[in-house]
Amino acid sequence: MSAPSSRFHRPSPWRVEVHHDGLPWVHVAGLNAQHATDPVTTQVLELFDRCDHHQRQAGTNRQRVVRLWLQLPDILGAQKSGQRYADLNLGRA
Repeated sequence: MSAPSSRFHRPSPWRVEVHHDGLPWVHVAGLNAQHATDPVTTQVLELFDRCDHHQRQAGTNRQRVVRLWLQLPDILGAQKSGQRYADLNLGRA
């Protein structure tokens, strides 16, 4: 029985790829919207596009994502109306 083979590759500051026994793992993290003043939905769509780009570069796609975490500061908004959260969900959908 041979020892498991692993390969680690960091092609960008936002993406790490690990291949272990032929199984690829791609981790994309640390992406921030380029214009923090844009509407939340616009920021979410931009970030999904950028994440999709990194996944394609790694030879994978959104259908193979196991876990996705989104972090939105002040998620309820200044008036605590929840509109920022609703906008995030609109972009996510």
